[in-house]
Amino acid sequence: MKALSIREPWASMFLAEGEERKSIEIRTWRTNYRGTILLCATAKSKGPLSGQAFAVGELVDGVPMTPEHEARAKGKCKPGAYAWIFSTVTRINPFPFKGMQSLCGVPIDVQRERLSAWNV
Repeated sequence: MKALSIREPWASMFLAEGEERKSIEIRTWRTNYRGTILLCATAKSKGPLSGQAFAVGELVDGVPMTPEHEARAKGKCKPGAYAWIFSTVTRINPFPFKGMQSLCGVPIDVQRERLSAWNV
């Protein structure tokens, strides 16, 4: 399993309800990875989720961003940006997790102890 760090307030938007919910992450780099990702809020940005893992998402695509992605990404389309598209995002009980830049691996003990209830 991989983890992705996201700054606040965008991290919290993945847990919002209705029209406020975010389902696309904007990145300046592409990835060929598809599958389960642990979503984490960076500790550097201040918000209710800062420094914690807060959700598990299913990354299904990563494509060049277009204006059509803006509403679901809660951000503007920029040249060279990629839309990382999540089919599902499931809230988990937040726990401290130190992410890194790029995608990073989630230690197997964290997966067993913290994520086994979500069958990931």
